[in-house]
Amino acid sequence: MSDLSLRTLQGLPWDMGSYRKEFLVNPVAHRDFEHALAHVEKAMGRLWTMVEEADHQEGVMAASFPKQDVSKYIADLVICAVRLANVNPSGPVDLEAAVATRAKDKLGISLK
Repeated sequence: MSDLSLRTLQGLPWDMGSYRKEFLVNPVAHRDFEHALAHVEKAMGRLWTMVEEADHQEGVMAASFPKQDVSKYIADLVICAVRLANVNPSGPVDLEAAVATRAKDKLGISLK
């Protein structure tokens, strides 16, 4: 995939039938949102563990932050943001537009 954008990511088939039957029959309307949020917590927990290990190590901290693992968990956060935007209980969020608006609000810059 050469042209990767947030809109492209949002259009991918993230709901690929990998949920267990017990999850699918859960009547809670926001279950997909909650599930994606749980995965945010999981990725954040892994990253926090790296930070905690670095705080207690002497010498080179890079050993606490294996690039392959850090990359994987940061990618998981982006994927979870896509899922959260897609399954928002009040309707899908155009993540690309939301990020552009937020960048303008926080940084004073316009993204195209």
